[in-house]
Amino acid sequence: MADWYLEQVKPRLYGQAPGGDAARAVLAYVFETALRLLHPVMPFITEQLWSQLHESGVTEKLLAAAPWPQTRPELVDRQAEERFARVQALVTAVRSVRADYGVPPSRTVRAIVQPSGPPASEAFLAERNTIERLAKLSALTLDGGAGGTAGAGEQSEAGAHAVLSDGSTVFVPLEDAIDVRKECERLGKERDRLDRQLEVLRAKLANRQFTERAPAEVVERERAKEQSWREQRDALQAKLSALGC
Repeated sequence: MADWYLEQVKPRLYGQAPGGDAARAVLAYVFETALRLLHPVMPFITEQLWSQLHESGVTEKLLAAAPWPQTRPELVDRQAEERFARVQALVTAVRSVRADYGVPPSRTVRAIVQPSGPPASEAFLAERNTIERLAKLSALTLDGGAGGTAGAGEQSEAGAHAVLSDGSTVFVPLEDAIDVRKECERLGKERDRLDRQLEVLRAKLANRQFTERAPAEVVERERAKEQSWREQRDALQAKLSALGC
């Protein structure tokens, strides 16, 4: 969660951006608390870092003399955690699509999202800039906001779909982001390679001499391999279908 928070507040840390003071205060508080917790196992480096905070007027002089951190239940905000978890899930889904289809890191994509309901819609709207920045989106379209089957699930463009854990759906058009023809060729070759491997493996497993004479653990290992390859093959076929290959 800490790395996500750092990425979320980065724009607020420069210049006089709104909310900058609050973001810097939170980072300083978390950092000095982490130093207190780490001090027993990393005394020297934590003491050195603590001294830098002391010079800036944030802390007491010696970390060794600072009190042990106490839990502060009043700082826990479960609703905020749930809202940002939705944002994380959406960003992660778009990143997965980018990785699965080889979208270059420098290339932006679009995302069309059908929120599962008002809570999801509110979370995505509140963190629109964060989502666009972390997922490298040129545009984020929130289609509707109360579930249903319209919107993200009915796109005619070549692209990829994903369903988030809360029921929200996301569609990422890919025609402007990748060379669809080349991607179809690449995925098709990989699917065909798996088809050939599966054909050989299935023939092996259909051979009674192998299944009856080979050790049980060897046969089971081959069956597990066949299932894994079949799942990979089906995933490739789904990608090809999504691209209209």
